[in-house]
Amino acid sequence: MVVFFTGVVVLSLIAQVCAAALALRFLFQTSRPVAWGLLAISSALMCVRRVAVLSTITSAGVEHVSAVSEYLGLFISVAMAAGLWRMRNSFLSADAANRALEDSLTREKARAAELEAVMQTVPAIVWVAGDMVLPSFRANRAAQDFMAYAGPPEEMRAYQDGTELSASSLPMHRAASGGIAITDFEADVLLKDGQTRTLFGNASPMHDAEGRVSGAVGAFLDITERRRIEKALRESEERFRLLAQNIPGTIYLCHNDVDYTMVYLNGEVERLTGYAASEFTEKRVSYGHLIHSDDRQSVADEIERAVGGGRAFHLSYRLLHRSGEWRWIEEVGCAFPFGDTPMLEGFIQDVTVKRHAEEEHKELDNRIRETQKLESLGVLAGGVAHDFNNLLLAIIGNADLARMSLPRTSPVREHLVDIETAARRAADLCRQMLAYSGRGKFMPERLSLNEVIQNTLPMLEVSVSKRVALRTQLARDLPPIEADTGQMRQLLMNLVVNASEAIGEDYGVVTLATGLRNCDERYFKTSYLSDKLAPGTYAYLEVTDTGCGMDDETRERIFEPFFSTKFTGRGLGMPAVLGIVRGHSGAIKVYSEPGKGSTFLVLFPALEPQPADELSGGEEQQTDWKGVGTVLLVDDEDSVRSVGKRMLVRAGFDVLLARDGIEAMELFRQHADEITCVILDMTMSNMNGEECFRKLREIRADIPVILSSGYTEQIVSEHFAGDVPAGFIQKPYVLGNLVEALRAALGA
Repeated sequence: MVVFFTGVVVLSLIAQVCAAALALRFLFQTSRPVAWGLLAISSALMCVRRVAVLSTITSAGVEHVSAVSEYLGLFISVAMAAGLWRMRNSFLSADAANRALEDSLTREKARAAELEAVMQTVPAIVWVAGDMVLPSFRANRAAQDFMAYAGPPEEMRAYQDGTELSASSLPMHRAASGGIAITDFEADVLLKDGQTRTLFGNASPMHDAEGRVSGAVGAFLDITERRRIEKALRESEERFRLLAQNIPGTIYLCHNDVDYTMVYLNGEVERLTGYAASEFTEKRVSYGHLIHSDDRQSVADEIERAVGGGRAFHLSYRLLHRSGEWRWIEEVGCAFPFGDTPMLEGFIQDVTVKRHAEEEHKELDNRIRETQKLESLGVLAGGVAHDFNNLLLAIIGNADLARMSLPRTSPVREHLVDIETAARRAADLCRQMLAYSGRGKFMPERLSLNEVIQNTLPMLEVSVSKRVALRTQLARDLPPIEADTGQMRQLLMNLVVNASEAIGEDYGVVTLATGLRNCDERYFKTSYLSDKLAPGTYAYLEVTDTGCGMDDETRERIFEPFFSTKFTGRGLGMPAVLGIVRGHSGAIKVYSEPGKGSTFLVLFPALEPQPADELSGGEEQQTDWKGVGTVLLVDDEDSVRSVGKRMLVRAGFDVLLARDGIEAMELFRQHADEITCVILDMTMSNMNGEECFRKLREIRADIPVILSSGYTEQIVSEHFAGDVPAGFIQKPYVLGNLVEALRAALGA
């Protein structure tokens, strides 16, 4: 019994010691030191009591100890130890929950502080409103600054599109009363000073713990300056758009690739290329492929050099229009960096018209220089021919008089005939020089090119090589032209002989063709002597040969005086042709290539068809007519006066001689009643023939005056539009020509 009872006490002591130990341990682990301290003390006291009971049992016996009390103490000790263990877990859980709650509160406070700092720092206008009936109102610093100018929200006056908004339609009120979020709200707010500011923002409702709307929060930005900038930008973009669309050229932005892929093009590109801008930007058309293949590489090289050198580029190239026409383009642009590949931007202009105008101007300048050169050489040739004619007159006149004075059996006559023949050939050379000078249009009349060719053909056949065959292709019903028969024959002879010489020793064909052609200004641009020709119908003479042809250099120089591809001493035939054509207001076109022969196309203005005058043929027969009276011969050349006097004396006239106009006037005043006729040279010093003619007519209006000149009658008659002389005789002349002129002037 003692042992059992002792075990109970010992077990109760052990349980109490455990409870005391647990209380002491939990005293430092929980946040409740007082409670755990009291439990530790009570547990310690109970341990002392168990020790005292144990001591009583060992010393006095079990009878001095209450068994029930010890059994109850054992139960209490065990329950206390177990309860303390369970209480520790409960306290620890509560402490953890408290600490978590405290941490959460701390974090919420920090977050609220951050939100407050953000709210006060953000440049947006932020309002937080509570009950909308009795609003509790909070505003950040930006809102407070704005309200200083605009007043509190309930007093602000807001407008949309010029209409004032009511208080119920404002975003904060709508969010708080309707419980809906208001986004992208924009309105103009009227400030106290009358200015207007534009606000843009959102408003959202706030909810309490039960989900009911408790207020609203709104954030707004003052976008007045932004809207002003946007408006200015729109206006600037509109001005740029109008400028880009109306500028007379194409503005572009493209990639620097093979196709020059376009990013932007204004509307002018359609006029430039025939394609719309969208066709380029959508890559349906490649701008690079429209560039002429001959220009494509040079364009790419110039852009590459400009990009590498950091400079602008200036391009000129041909571009294919949608219609198939090639356009000349001038482009100015530059590059700017854009990723790995630079972009190109610039301005493109169609300069086709300008280019053609420059080419036409250049061609016109060349033609003017050529014309001036030809005119100066023509003046020189005309002057030389005039003086040479005076010399030939002395030679031919004296030879003619000498031959007429000799008997037909005289051996000297043969030599005189040779002299006359050589002199007449020299006179032909003078006529070629006059033709080159444009002063060889003798007696214009209506004639047919076909008749000239047919009448001249026998002479042409004996003038060309035996290896050359002449062919004709004459148009039917060819209208007449106004021309001199002799000059047309000379023109035809020179062209055919030139064609024959181009064939040389080979066999070949020279074809003479005629026809009609409608000519316009463009057609005349590639011809000679076409500066003042009017568009219309022209009769043409075409001489084609199968000869050696000409290169470009020869073709350019063929009408230069004394230029020849044959041998020295030639070179007046083609310039004479040019002069004849010039004198007849015509034009020449030359087609030739080396080894492919040549074609000379001569154009003359066609006349209205009507019965043409027959070509005069044959020379006038010399008669034995003798004149009566005194003839005044006026010429500044001694040889002309000398031979002229002999001819006039042989014709039966008395002769007075004057070396210039002044001397002629003096003699005429002295012998006005005796003088039957005056032979007057046109070109003299001191007083020319025209002035002398006028003064002679002032003295005696009925005096017959025969003009004499190395130039043609038409050139001379241009100076006498009103008062027409009685006749004309061209130098050099022989006695028969002089007699016929005198008979015609005197009416004999």
